[in-house]
Amino acid sequence: MPDDTIRTPPSALLTRRIFLDYFNNPERRITLKKGDILFEQNQFNDRLYLIISGDFSGTIRMEDELGEERQTELFRNGQGSFVGVLSFFSHHMLTATRVACASDGEVAWISRSTPPVSPEQHGNLLTQFVPLIIEELQNRQARLAQTTQERETALHRLHLAEKLSTLGQLSAGLAHELNNAIGVILRTSDQLTGALGEHLRRTMPDDVAWFERGLQQGQIYSSAVVRERARQLEKDDGLDYAIAKRLARALGPDKPDRLPDNLEACLSLWETGQACHDMMFAAQHAATIVRSIKQLGGGNNALPRQDIDLGSSLHEALALVQSDRRQISIEMNIDPDLPLIRGNVSELTQIWVNIIKNACEALKEAHTCDPAIAICVRTHRQRSIEVTICNNGPQIPDHLMDKLFLPSITTKKSGSAVGQGLGLGLCIVKRLVDSYYGELRVETSPGQTCFHVILPLNHTSDVQS
Repeated sequence: MPDDTIRTPPSALLTRRIFLDYFNNPERRITLKKGDILFEQNQFNDRLYLIISGDFSGTIRMEDELGEERQTELFRNGQGSFVGVLSFFSHHMLTATRVACASDGEVAWISRSTPPVSPEQHGNLLTQFVPLIIEELQNRQARLAQTTQERETALHRLHLAEKLSTLGQLSAGLAHELNNAIGVILRTSDQLTGALGEHLRRTMPDDVAWFERGLQQGQIYSSAVVRERARQLEKDDGLDYAIAKRLARALGPDKPDRLPDNLEACLSLWETGQACHDMMFAAQHAATIVRSIKQLGGGNNALPRQDIDLGSSLHEALALVQSDRRQISIEMNIDPDLPLIRGNVSELTQIWVNIIKNACEALKEAHTCDPAIAICVRTHRQRSIEVTICNNGPQIPDHLMDKLFLPSITTKKSGSAVGQGLGLGLCIVKRLVDSYYGELRVETSPGQTCFHVILPLNHTSDVQS
């Protein structure tokens, strides 16, 4: 037996024999032009056609929502495919579809009256064609499954677009109402803070610097720095640990020339300044969130960008999630030579808040032992800044990884508090990172999930996407 016959699959041998025996007769060939009809729907047909060249489409008459009749394409077959299969082998011999030539082509045919070739060896006509017809039907089923999947995907995208459109309409009204309330909070907090500062400068001129320090910088030192500094103050200055810890929050590693006699009152002033700082920043952050929700609905409210210290936005984020990160160890390692980046503090803070808040909630829901979040900030050849936020919580499920940044996708359990689990946080993060022409990557495994945010340093556009 020749080598090429050994390597040829049985179905290919059968197809070649069937073609030579039945479809190689020039008298049973039809040449068609684009648009020609091979047969109509519900037409009598006693022929089986083999496509020699060209593309043929099968359509069926259907009514649309308005009751108008139109042709809907069910399949498109090309060279080597059969058409007229069901009517040829059925009892009633009526076509189920209309088949038209989608491009210039040629078909060969046999009819029911075509005599079988070598029936003593291969059997009657039906027996000889059954394997090929089954293969043809399998191919049609595979194409139909693919078409169905594509239509389901299109319907899903349409459904998502409708949800986003509804979200946009709802967010526009919500943003309008919230903007009014937030505007009042911003103005009032600014007025109260200014009035309080003026009062302290008149009544406590020697100690007002503590209030102003808290107001300007807020809580910027990590828990590890505060604990280490508190132990040192307790040892060197003989302070009660609770007082030493409050002082460490205010001063960090700085050491004053001498401690004031009214230390507890000064610490209260610093804490009041810090509270005013956090209140004003939280109000500004709320305004930024409203603006982001409006942008999800198609709004365009770009925030001004300038050269800023990225580390300050991380400190602000940690202050905003203070209640969420209780009993969670947070370690922050920031490159001391970090260059300035062109951006907006509120936008960057919103990125870190959403990622850190999600990590805190994941750690709590999983009841992780010794929950911890590690934040690392470093530069890459003065071209970009990478912020890595890792937690030792559960792995993100595989089926959610490709959809993690889509709206309405959430890993939070049902029954969360109101306002949680809406699936907008990471969607907003992705949009903000994209607006900086940055890159957002996620790595997850059992016991560790890391978000990598890479922001270029050489992009200076002030326009948000």
